Amino acid sequence: MRRPTDDPGRGADRNNRPRNRTQPGRRTRSASHREARSRTPRDGPSRTLGLSPPAAGALAYLLTFVTGAVLYTVADDRFVRFHAAQSVLVFGLLLGVNVALSAAAVAAAFVPGVGGSLAWAIGAAAALTGPLGVVLWLGLLYVAYRGEEYAVPVVGGVARRLA
Repeated sequence: MRRPTDDPGRGADRNNRPRNRTQPGRRTRSASHREARSRTPRDGPSRTLGLSPPAAGALAYLLTFVTGAVLYTVADDRFVRFHAAQSVLVFGLLLGVNVALSAAAVAAAFVPGVGGSLAWAIGAAAALTGPLGVVLWLGLLYVAYRGEEYAVPVVGGVARRLA
């Protein structure tokens, strides 16, 4: 007669041996080992303004490159310094691109014949840097607060070297 526990789908393997996680000869990891692996060094308080590293990393993006520059000079934690450097690079570059495109649009307005439409096209590209900056700002703020190190494709490697 078969018992319900003899079925391979219910508590036994194919050889009708009961599934027991503490079989002889099998190494098991203790609960404290699993807890130690799940904890990251970013969980405790940091020396950066008394904030946890994820909160300090998110603070690096709060006022774009301004708080990034301040936290880059103050922070001791590599995670916070990475996000601070990335904030300075991303939003500083975005500001530079916006200023350069705006200046190019003004200069293009003086080109005879095609100046108006050329200035309009360059001005539209400059206007797109604003929404792009907001999307980047919100995304990077969220990622840093979650404790992740997302590297923006072009400047992330430079920020890693600076951290």
